[in-house]
Amino acid sequence: MVIFETEKANYAVLICYESAFPGFVRDAILDGAELLVNITNDTWFGRSPGPYQHMRFAVFRAIENRVWLARCANSGISALIDPYGREIEKAGLYVQSVISGNIKPLSEKSTFTRIGKKSGGLIPIFRKIQTENKKRQNQTEVRNIKLISCNCPCPAVICNTI
Repeated sequence: MVIFETEKANYAVLICYESAFPGFVRDAILDGAELLVNITNDTWFGRSPGPYQHMRFAVFRAIENRVWLARCANSGISALIDPYGREIEKAGLYVQSVISGNIKPLSEKSTFTRIGKKSGGLIPIFRKIQTENKKRQNQTEVRNIKLISCNCPCPAVICNTI
């Protein structure tokens, strides 16, 4: 993929449906892109759910790779998307508009960008570790609870955790 170099940022251009392919986008980031630009013609979708789904692909690519993404769609949805998937500026379906904003490329690459599809395979391992830690934490909390009651006639029991 061609990486365009400018004073402000290096960027890669995703044409239309290229935004649907995570590996393709990841390669662009690994090749030095700090920003993604997605240009597309969503006219053929009409006023169906298609343009919205197509837009979601772009949002996912921004999140996966923790990069800004500028999406320009004639007749579709145009937006400036931050690395966390938030649509900072947006123009709706069949809306003619100019979208602009300030971006700051992140210095670190996401886990997905660094290790690729294998990162999805790590989820069960992380989940297992999380579950085990939670079990240990619950056991620790149970061991460290002291019940203190006073000798007064009130039925109150105070629970303190060490």
